[in-house]
Amino acid sequence: MENSFNDRLNEKDISTLKYEKRMGYIFAIMIICFGALLSFFSVLVSENIKWNTLIIVDFCILILSFLVQYLTNRKINRDLLENEKIIKIEIIQLLESKPTYEAGSGTLFAPILGDLFPKLWGQRMRKLLKTSIVVNNTRYEVDPEVFEELKIRGSVEFHFGKYSNTILAILPHQDAK
Repeated sequence: MENSFNDRLNEKDISTLKYEKRMGYIFAIMIICFGALLSFFSVLVSENIKWNTLIIVDFCILILSFLVQYLTNRKINRDLLENEKIIKIEIIQLLESKPTYEAGSGTLFAPILGDLFPKLWGQRMRKLLKTSIVVNNTRYEVDPEVFEELKIRGSVEFHFGKYSNTILAILPHQDAK
């Protein structure tokens, strides 16, 4: 059995990669906002403003923000441009399923009042099921639908971006017989 091979990106993979680009955009916007505040305060504080210097500094800040965005997203952009992903087939070491509770879902539970007035004081936290697998001594969270199809010592497919190594999907491997 071949351990890894290349494949084309599907629509879900493309949307996952585009979603991953958000951090580069956030950093760029933060740099632009910082530059705008710096320019605003320098105009407020200074009595004689050197407009040439201010324009040059603002232009450098714009270039810096573009550079940060480009460097942060360059591997993801290359994945999208070449439209390829790597699929690695690995063996599952362990399957885990643990109950967890949704944060903020149980806003106000008082034990005695909750029993007497359940609609007003009886809201409990919503219980969820966290499903994960262990492969090569690393834990990966998977969807419950995928988890139901997996078995210990079975095979699983990891779909990665070719250059960014972003995990695009974890799917059960259909063993060739």
